[in-house]
Amino acid sequence: MLPTMGGWIGKANRESVTKPILHFRQLLQSLGLLRRHKGALRLTRAGGAAQRGPVELWNWLADKLVPAASGFDVDATLLLLAYAATSGASEIELDAVAAALTALGWQTVDGRPVERRDLYWIPAVQVLRNVASDPTDWASRWRISPAAAKLARAALQQR
Repeated sequence: MLPTMGGWIGKANRESVTKPILHFRQLLQSLGLLRRHKGALRLTRAGGAAQRGPVELWNWLADKLVPAASGFDVDATLLLLAYAATSGASEIELDAVAAALTALGWQTVDGRPVERRDLYWIPAVQVLRNVASDPTDWASRWRISPAAAKLARAALQQR
């Protein structure tokens, strides 16, 4: 059911051994769609509304993809969304985004230029990679669907 799980080896029966599931659950929590209550996962009100209709989920995601605060995450997300919005069914150009962020003056905490791997866990990347109807295999793990490109455009318009 989770496109980024395509080709995953093993049982995938625990978050601790299935990192894409762990990261996706954490992402849903950070987006305000899930919460923990007494050791169990529960839908938030927004999550319940999103479950009832795809339009509600779409609008919620478009509104929440760009972080509210300023800083690296905002700049990285906006650049990622711009690349994704214009890429439709092709790979997100993470190397180009990283180079652009470095050109804007961003660097890692140890002074290195920003690299593609520094962008893997930006929430927008995780959402866009999972807006698909089919599982992705290892070779196409950074390819986004036309629907994901459309969501990226919607998120930029919300901003």
